[in-house]
Amino acid sequence: MNAGQPVRPANIANIVAINQGRIPLTMEEPTAPSVHVAAVSELIGTGHVIVDVRREAEFGSGHIPGSYNVQLVSPEFEQRVGWIVPLDAPLILV
Repeated sequence: MNAGQPVRPANIANIVAINQGRIPLTMEEPTAPSVHVAAVSELIGTGHVIVDVRREAEFGSGHIPGSYNVQLVSPEFEQRVGWIVPLDAPLILV
């Protein structure tokens, strides 16, 4: 039955739970604290994932090794991040 179907995104459990009303759909504007650049290496070591939200030209001219480029201007930003980042991984946005 699943043959030929695309791979499920990492956040599929959250998507299902929201659709079933088991967790609320968040509509508020998210906030994120600033992180000093010296702390980034330590955070990466504890499982944080870096998502670089700049345009591809800026990302291509220099980025943190191992970071993912998902442009914030994309109308599919949340879905794209959900496809590549493990479900409960904390994020560092650049």
